Amino acid sequence: ARATAHGQSLNDLGFELHIGEILGIAGVGGNGQEELVACLLGLDRAGAGAIVLDGEDLSTARPDQRREAGLRVIPSDRFDSGLIRELSIADNLALTTVASGSFGGPFLLRRRAMREKAAEAIDAFDIRGATPERPASLLSGGNAQKVLLARELDHGLKVLIAHSPSRGLDMKAAEFVRSAIRGAVEAGAACLLISEDLQEVMSLSHRVAVMNRGRIAGCRQTGDVTPEWIGGLLAGHA
Repeated sequence: ARATAHGQSLNDLGFELHIGEILGIAGVGGNGQEELVACLLGLDRAGAGAIVLDGEDLSTARPDQRREAGLRVIPSDRFDSGLIRELSIADNLALTTVASGSFGGPFLLRRRAMREKAAEAIDAFDIRGATPERPASLLSGGNAQKVLLARELDHGLKVLIAHSPSRGLDMKAAEFVRSAIRGAVEAGAACLLISEDLQEVMSLSHRVAVMNRGRIAGCRQTGDVTPEWIGGLLAGHA
């Protein structure tokens, strides 16, 4: 992907991401991370460049078309951008597939099938104390993140954008989330991990890139990364 967004948020930012790889983006928040995610998802249009996934140019594709192509996201705010608080777990899990007719529609949904799918996800992702009808607003942060994982890691995943996936979670929930991401990548997906938690980036990533002032300031194999290298790039020393 290479894009120059309108304004100065992104500055000729480019990277490659490979199957079976986690590319970690380290850096202080406010340096274009949110804008990068919006650009990749099609929520904001790049002023120049291309976004190519598995040979398919998605630069002008709508957000739903990018999702259909295999691009999924764990947003930085699980409620503002991920789940709808007032809806049930079953409804939240079906949000991205209802339009495709997976559960009937557009006026008559197969509620039983939605509940069965949700029950499977609750079991598979260890969403404790939950039922398909439980509103998302009553979930803990960890369980809410698991609902997001269950939805975004579903079939068809090629690239997962994980933005601060363990932010605000306790240690056990954070490790579950990280393990799920590793599992998806081992199964053949790729992951773009964006996090201000350097330990998270280092423990999960195969390569680490540093983002500063809307651009990728440098990229190395994780084993070659040092605090001095990261600090220098964040200070503007290329």
